[in-house]
Amino acid sequence: RMIQAALNQAPVALPMVLLVKRWAKIEGLNKAYEKTLSPLAWTLLCLFFLIRQKVLPSNALAEASQTAAPKREPEELCRHCPEKEVLADFFSMVCALGTRNRQ
Repeated sequence: RMIQAALNQAPVALPMVLLVKRWAKIEGLNKAYEKTLSPLAWTLLCLFFLIRQKVLPSNALAEASQTAAPKREPEELCRHCPEKEVLADFFSMVCALGTRNRQ
């Protein structure tokens, strides 16, 4: 419920998470048992990125949502898709995190 609450706070959050998770699945990078990140980890990385970019407030994960998630139509999700520069910045952040952990 905390993740759902965070996703509801910015229109770009859910489309970004869905795009990143889809990419990770296509690339075979969403299987924790194969030493890659789980889908939950990709979701949390997206939320962390959006908090760092000040798209989401710093306390976005602080409270659980008490209301059900609104059903979103595909057209609405497409309308709020992140720009390619935002996705590039996200993947740059992920690469930087990976490089830092290897040193």
